[in-house]
Formats: sequence, structure tokens, C-alpha cells
Amino acid sequence: MDNSLATLKKCVQLSLSTNNIEKIGSLAGLECLKILSLGKNQIKKLENLDGVAATLEELWISYNLIERLTNIDKLPNLRVLYMSNNKIENFKELDKLAPLANLAELLLVGNPLYTSAEKPEELGCEYRIEGQYFSFTTFRRLIAHTRLTLSFLSLSPETRAAAGEA
Repeated sequence: MDNSLATLKKCVQLSLSTNNIEKIGSLAGLECLKILSLGKNQIKKLENLDGVAATLEELWISYNLIERLTNIDKLPNLRVLYMSNNKIENFKELDKLAPLANLAELLLVGNPLYTSAEKPEELGCEYRIEGQYFSFTTFRRLIAHTRLTLSFLSLSPETRAAAGEA
């Protein structure tokens, strides 16, 4: 990523997927950017998003090497965050999503926190994610902390029963 992106002042959707990008460069000048796709790169940190903080609504950043959600709170208009197949393993990272009042879609499949752990402390918190499903406790925590509509999540049969679903 280089400074030539600044010439794309009217760009609304920018796809830079599958480019072996290791670091998010400056996005200053992209005054109209709403959708940024950086999937299938080598990105390790969410950084340099200040230039699009006021306009960015969707961040597609799956299949990278991101371990932490640091700086995600600088995107107040974010509605969609696709972060599957990264390296997020600590459930407490999801607490950083709490300030994002508009966040409606979140994809975390393929991250270490999504896989099962026999001991909850291995996830870095007191909550457990069971297999490919979210447990009822985890489901409630996500709703409370991120205010998401979570209809897209897979729920275990036990969770559905506990919630009174068929």
C-alpha cells in the first residue's frame, strides 16, 4: 500500500485482497470509502485506519494474521466486520467491539477463540466456546457487550433448548 491511494478521493469500495500486504498503509484522502476489503493478506495489526474512520462502514479482513482488535474502536460507523481465519484467541478482545454501536455483522469463524477448549481459562476468560457452536453463556456475553443481532451465529442444540427454540 502506498500514497497513490490518496488520489482515489471518490472511491466507495476498495479491494486490496490477495496482495501479500503486511501492513495497512495510510488511507488518508479516501474521503468516501465505505467498504475496505483486505482479505487474504499478511496483515498483523489494525492500524492506519484514521483516514477512513468517519466513513468506513464495512471492513473485510479475513484470512490474515491479526491477533488483537486494537484500534477497532476508532471506526464508529462500522456495521460489518468480517474477520474469519485470523489469530484472535483471547475472548476479551471482543470487549473492544463494545463502543461500536452500529456493528450488526461479525464473522469470527476460523479464529482460535471459535474452536473448542476443554478449560475455559485457555481462552483467556471464564467463558467457553463449545465446538463449532457458541454456548449459551457466550451468546449472552456477545449480546451484552457488543449489542449485536446474532441471528447469524450457529447455536448448539442445547443452547436452542435453553432459549426455548425448537
